[in-house]
Amino acid sequence: MRDINVWAYHAEFGSLCRNAQLDASTGLRYPQGNTQGQASWHVAVRFGNLDELAAKFRGGIPMPRQYCGNWFSDCDPIRRGEVVRLAILAHGDQGGRVFFNGQNQPAITAGNVRSSQQALHNIGLLTREEGSTVLLMGCLAGQGEPGTRLLQALSRIWPGRRVVGFSTIGYRHPGSMKRRGEACELPGMRDTDAPAYLFANPHQLDQLWSNFDQMPWASERSPHAKVVKNGRVLRNPEGESTQGALSPFEQRLGTQMMATSHGHSAGRTPGPVHDTNS
Repeated sequence: MRDINVWAYHAEFGSLCRNAQLDASTGLRYPQGNTQGQASWHVAVRFGNLDELAAKFRGGIPMPRQYCGNWFSDCDPIRRGEVVRLAILAHGDQGGRVFFNGQNQPAITAGNVRSSQQALHNIGLLTREEGSTVLLMGCLAGQGEPGTRLLQALSRIWPGRRVVGFSTIGYRHPGSMKRRGEACELPGMRDTDAPAYLFANPHQLDQLWSNFDQMPWASERSPHAKVVKNGRVLRNPEGESTQGALSPFEQRLGTQMMATSHGHSAGRTPGPVHDTNS
């Protein structure tokens, strides 16, 4: 059985390279990366809503030819249980909300997740019954008690899997993440210290793009990740209290970022997981 890492992404994020491997990843292993993207992703899958993603998973996702070294034809499709790590890139927000179906559609929350249970179950079938990780690669959906409840609800649909959400803003750099010679970007999201959209200054985040200590690639081990398995919280984000309130450090950080922020003058809205189309 193969070990496959899938980066699924909502169409709102433009076009990611189907062959998701870095151009120059020698010596880099997940969760590491370089300024172009995060290492160890194998295939990117575009979707417009959860039902479409579930249908693609059910129908079998062919692996890019580069994965198995073919010259021309795709590699065998992903089989059940072969996905070790699944990232789902979709916008998120405070209040334990994730917009799997797009920002113009109602958010998925702990309160309504059962309405999407069949699609979520079908997506989970390609992951392993024990030991796989599903990451909600988006902003804020794991923040506080509402975020915990969302992750717990998803973990009950995906038993045995680690379900990961983030308590802060995620960031993708337009331009830097493009594959040379192609009109597509590579996978990855950076874990920032910004606890709300108001405090996400794209100019400052751009300046930190080469600093992997202050702004690491997001993963289940990065500072602001919350990890839940079978309804149990295994890991809380840095600085989040048991009640889910922002810590004094995060409050001071937000005030400092707001005081130095240039707002939208950088020409890019500091919204959830910036992409080239925002």
